[in-house]
Amino acid sequence: TDGSSRADAPADGRLRPASRGGLPHHRPPPRRSTGPPRAAGAIRFLETRRAGTEPTAALNDALAFIFAAVDRPKDSITAARAALKLDEMDTGAMVILAGVYASQKRFELAQLVLGNALAIAPEDPVLANQQGLLLMAQGKNQEARGFFKKAAEGRRDYPEAHNNFGASLLSAQNFAEAVEHLELALQYAPDFSEARINLASAYRGMGDFIKARELYLQAMKESPEMAADIEFNLGLLFLDARDTGIDLTEQLDEAKE
Repeated sequence: TDGSSRADAPADGRLRPASRGGLPHHRPPPRRSTGPPRAAGAIRFLETRRAGTEPTAALNDALAFIFAAVDRPKDSITAARAALKLDEMDTGAMVILAGVYASQKRFELAQLVLGNALAIAPEDPVLANQQGLLLMAQGKNQEARGFFKKAAEGRRDYPEAHNNFGASLLSAQNFAEAVEHLELALQYAPDFSEARINLASAYRGMGDFIKARELYLQAMKESPEMAADIEFNLGLLFLDARDTGIDLTEQLDEAKE
């Protein structure tokens, strides 16, 4: 699960507008589609496998992951704990367990579990990213930035880490470095709409309003479900451009259409 810049915000990974940088987004490690029909089928399959064969940590990990994705936290916790009974070094189960606890705002327990995982694999970029998200969920943005940086530096091909670090830099108004990491996120995940929105906001912060507009509009076409966030950022873009003598009214109308 993800964190937020506000201590009382939901752990869904979305930072609310807090700076000239706009609306950064944070995502967890990549996840497969887990819509209700597919998730239900996957759960039935895995539970049948678990009942008919000797249980494994990997099987319980998979169940814990899907249960968490479809908002069944109790079942997710049970499956993750079952995995850890079979393999006490299973950092994947620890990440899932910590994520569920964080979503319940049980931050001390989440930190305890994630801390155990980090003690096992201190250089794991995924764990560093998750630690950043957990800190972000508690409003500890500066500490989170350090872990996002570690995750991004640990794996060049980790788009979530580059997006999270880039979004953190965006909040700190370090726009040029944010652009570098957000473009890297899109290099490895071209359909990563959150990263595209963040990149647009970084260009807006740098005063490149035309480039920002193009990226916002592209994100609007790719992810219409994020229209509210994008329109908010387009409104900020319009105001920033107007302050510098540039009129983007026509482009703003285009976005709303």
